Amino acid sequence: MLWRLADLQGLPDFFRLFCIIGCFRHQARNEGAENGDKIGISGLGIFHRVMQQPGQDGFLWRVMFGEDRGNLNHMVHIGLSSRALPHLPGMGAGGEKRGAQKLRGEAGFHKGSVAPQGKIGKGMQAPPKPDMGAAMPREIITRRALIAASPLLAAPALAQAPFPNRPIRLVVGFTPGGATDISARAFAPKMSEVLGQPVIVENRPGAGSNLATEIVARSPADGYTILLATLGALVISPMVMRLPIDPARDLVPISIAVDLFNILTVPAERPWRTAADIIAAAKARPGELSWGHSGIGSAPQLAGLLFAKMAGIETIEVSYRGGGLVATDMISGRLDYGFPTSPSVMTHIESGKLRGLAVPTLQRSRLLPNIPTVAETGLPGFNVPSWYAVVAPRGTPEPAVERLAHAMRIALEDRDVIGILNRNGLEAMPSTPAEFAAAWAAERTKWEPIIRESGIKIE
Repeated sequence: MLWRLADLQGLPDFFRLFCIIGCFRHQARNEGAENGDKIGISGLGIFHRVMQQPGQDGFLWRVMFGEDRGNLNHMVHIGLSSRALPHLPGMGAGGEKRGAQKLRGEAGFHKGSVAPQGKIGKGMQAPPKPDMGAAMPREIITRRALIAASPLLAAPALAQAPFPNRPIRLVVGFTPGGATDISARAFAPKMSEVLGQPVIVENRPGAGSNLATEIVARSPADGYTILLATLGALVISPMVMRLPIDPARDLVPISIAVDLFNILTVPAERPWRTAADIIAAAKARPGELSWGHSGIGSAPQLAGLLFAKMAGIETIEVSYRGGGLVATDMISGRLDYGFPTSPSVMTHIESGKLRGLAVPTLQRSRLLPNIPTVAETGLPGFNVPSWYAVVAPRGTPEPAVERLAHAMRIALEDRDVIGILNRNGLEAMPSTPAEFAAAWAAERTKWEPIIRESGIKIE
């Protein structure tokens, strides 16, 4: 039975790679013969001729099983590239021609003389063992030589597959319509143009994006699965809750994507105009006011918890699977307030359905200069900044990381992409992997004492 390598496209990369190595397994069971289980390559002439058959292109995979009463022969022949043959140990120039000299009976290693079709007769003489040095026969390759040859055989296949050669998954840990989703869909098309392969946004909401973080951390480290992560998922969540993975240990930085801010927001029909008004209402009605956020460990949740703790108020916390859902329930009046991300509520603030009271940073936003800070209107020193960044599984090859970071920089410097981001309250913030790593470490250093002193824990 013969298959072309193209027929094996559905198989894992490592298996298709081995399809350029010929393996011969032979077990001889007969009187006067030792039981053996050794690997070599025989019948190179068969491979050579099969590859040259009309209509055949590239590598072929041939599997043969043979059984004889006194012998048990399992032969697996996998096509060799004619270009790869001269690189085999013991083969120099003209190796293809010499390798085409087929061993009698296609036998590999055994006791006794070589008999037709691999049969071993009683009393047959064993051929002299091949010299493992320079004089090793060109028709037989030992297990050690085969292992030594594998990197050389693999090199042509790897050279034919520059990164990327298939679509890339950009995983987002929230539902469509939220800030991360808007950000990803803003720059993913331009990344696709730069890389020459589709960058597909995939929403995997759950557990405040911690589900998506775990999925990516456990994905193959090949650069084809990446995550648009929040500061909350990378820095805050590991400090306030138990996670099955450690982002700092299991992920590698590619680039910061956007800088954004949350907005203390209320429904338009609520009478409140400042952060101080909300605090006063909450103290007048303890345990009645409700607020929502986009998930466990997210910046909106941290802002809400820190707001309640610093103000000394008791409220009802509601967790959602994305910022878009928070905005929807706030518009309907189910929620009293929240700290949703700017992209989730900007259009609703502009339309008058929601009212933005303050930003939870020490400085006002360049994009919304008329909205004061929480520190200005009720809680001095209140500060919860935020950014989104792209990460990959630990072990992702450095060339892939650099290629992705380069594509992100070009995408985030594109005028159209910047326009989309700015209209949604986001600012492009491309970086190198090293710059992102430094920023990530700085945020961990900054937030650890704040989380410890505030006593915030999420069960």
